[in-house]
Amino acid sequence: MASQEIREYPAWVLASGKDPDPGSARETQLILSSLHFSFCRTLLSQVYLPRWLVGWFQAASEMHDSHAVPIADGDRTVPSRVERVFAFAMETRDAYAACCHFDSALSRDEVQRILALTEKLPSEAATLNSDRTLQPERRQSTVRWLHLADQTSWIFERVSELVRGANQARYGFDLRGIYEPLQVTEYVPGAFFDWHEDHGPGTHSLRKLSVAIQLSDPADYDGGELELFYGFEPDRAVRALGTALVFPSYVLHRVSPVTRGVRRSLVGWVSGPPFR
Repeated sequence: MASQEIREYPAWVLASGKDPDPGSARETQLILSSLHFSFCRTLLSQVYLPRWLVGWFQAASEMHDSHAVPIADGDRTVPSRVERVFAFAMETRDAYAACCHFDSALSRDEVQRILALTEKLPSEAATLNSDRTLQPERRQSTVRWLHLADQTSWIFERVSELVRGANQARYGFDLRGIYEPLQVTEYVPGAFFDWHEDHGPGTHSLRKLSVAIQLSDPADYDGGELELFYGFEPDRAVRALGTALVFPSYVLHRVSPVTRGVRRSLVGWVSGPPFR
């Protein structure tokens, strides 16, 4: 279990928005708490001191005054010089990425095997949210569902390999498995999927990482761009056949309207306990 400790920091240290070094913060706290700034101001005006020491006292006094926070203490208000926080030991993750890209996640032959399987399955209008409502103003496409079976287990395993690799390298999410069938989506001219998240209330709160694999050759259609928004402007995904993207399910993304041909993709979601 991670260690826990109670630390005390001056209010101006917390106001900086940074986690200070415990040692230096403690030293600063002792200095600030021991100084009587009104006395120091008087002393500066009456006694000769080196210029560097005068400057230090003035800077410390101004910092104290600007960051002191009034708090109620009975019937009077006093400046707060020290804030107490209960700090948990935490690990940081520097290798985070908003999206992981995998070239040739599926070969051309493997793509054809998936398409041959889905052609035998019934198609239905694509819906939104865990309550599966039809909202044609936000999404227009058809979907087929690949359930886990002997013929499809290799697809689930391939998706799992991609997600496990991305999660280990970039995210560190608590993942438990693929709890939903995989979805093969088909976009014909005019079809689209507006900006949305895969994560949401209900059963969608379990979605942690989303996977999208390109099942169409880019020469076979126009439009239908998969775009992700996690910065200052949308990022357009690579269209190459068999390319896979893995990204957190809370990342906004969309498919722009197809203007020619047919675009197909394999989509899946890997689940775990809801984010906390």
